[in-house]
Amino acid sequence: MRLPVFVRPLMFLLLLLPCGAEAATTYINADLLPPTLLAPPPAEASPANKANIAGVLRAQKHVSKEAVAEMKAEQHLTPDLVAAMLGPDYTRENYPATHALIDRAFSDCEAVTAIDKKFWHTRRPYLVSHQVHLLIDPIDTNPSYPSGHTSGSRIVAEVLAQLFPEQQDSLRSKAASIAWHRVQAGVHYPVDIQSGEQVAMLVLGAMTASPDYQRDLAAARAEIAARPLQH
Repeated sequence: MRLPVFVRPLMFLLLLLPCGAEAATTYINADLLPPTLLAPPPAEASPANKANIAGVLRAQKHVSKEAVAEMKAEQHLTPDLVAAMLGPDYTRENYPATHALIDRAFSDCEAVTAIDKKFWHTRRPYLVSHQVHLLIDPIDTNPSYPSGHTSGSRIVAEVLAQLFPEQQDSLRSKAASIAWHRVQAGVHYPVDIQSGEQVAMLVLGAMTASPDYQRDLAAARAEIAARPLQH
């Protein structure tokens, strides 16, 4: 997989990280992926953000009952929402090493996204415009930019795609569906989705430089080789 150019300098920095207590639970130091790696989101009253609002309204024009049900089921994101695309045989009991890998990657992505959200501190569409309808249960005022559902689902899809390359398209499609549902639900702008995808790729690139990640990736591959996934 070819990584974006802006990721490559970060990989060297991450190789210099000291080993310590944190290394046991994370692959990367989230502080080494600063929020300024993302483009600034549009100011709330700017023409660009009005265009963002218009994008949300277009997304909400034709939303089926089935889509709303999926949005509600996805409201609390977990790695398993994406991993379910691999079928019923892919369980935590059958593939513990693989699940440990994606859980840890997901946690790292959450940490980076949380820092970014706090830094940019943008309000969600339904809080900015009365024209935007909230189609899921009321949520807190956690900042909008970047989308955590997008970054979290995409990092899981990308890690699993390294292990199950034949499932790459379906995994990415599921992550994209989860992300787009957040726009349709009125809780994210399209630009939040774009930035969430960028966060996921930054985290993926950084993790690639981690010896712990490479070790766990190898363990997951060995586990899958010993018990090939049944389709």
